Amino acid sequence: MSIGPSELLFVGVIILILIFISRGRKSRQIRKQQEAEKAEALRGAKVAGKSIRYPELQLLGIVIIVAGIALGGIGYLMTRGVLDVYSLAGILVAVLGLLFVIMARQTIPPAGSTQKAATPVVAGKQPQKKPNPISSIDPRIKPEDMADFKKYMALKASSAVVSVKPDDLADYKKYQALKSKTAEKS
Repeated sequence: MSIGPSELLFVGVIILILIFISRGRKSRQIRKQQEAEKAEALRGAKVAGKSIRYPELQLLGIVIIVAGIALGGIGYLMTRGVLDVYSLAGILVAVLGLLFVIMARQTIPPAGSTQKAATPVVAGKQPQKKPNPISSIDPRIKPEDMADFKKYMALKASSAVVSVKPDDLADYKKYQALKSKTAEKS
């Protein structure tokens, strides 16, 4: 038996069909996996936004509801179909438990959803910015000078000796002279 071109073509077509089927399966699996991930992300987002504020209170409410139903059922069965004090008390206790569950199910807003109140803009006025804390110290001192002085004070505070060394005293006098010159210009 010899293999001719028609048999080779037939085998090639079958191999191509199998390749396309496997790629289709892989693409469907990837698509399902992506949809599952999206659904999981949405589920996680819904759960994060609807967390129960007081889960212990909800559990207590469920227990009280069950106790109220039991009390009402026992009172109803004891009187053989007539509503009495126990049946009414059971109904009231069940309603109290239901109120506990409702209070416990108040949702907590998600952490990122708190919004700041918008500042109203009246007739084109811009909201005023807070003053710069550096400029509130002394308007004549420039921020660069203040930074230098802060560095000087930090070095002075870190030294073991409380007194100012003669080398530092000269630098400080230069700083004071520059400061007075800038104060005179402004």
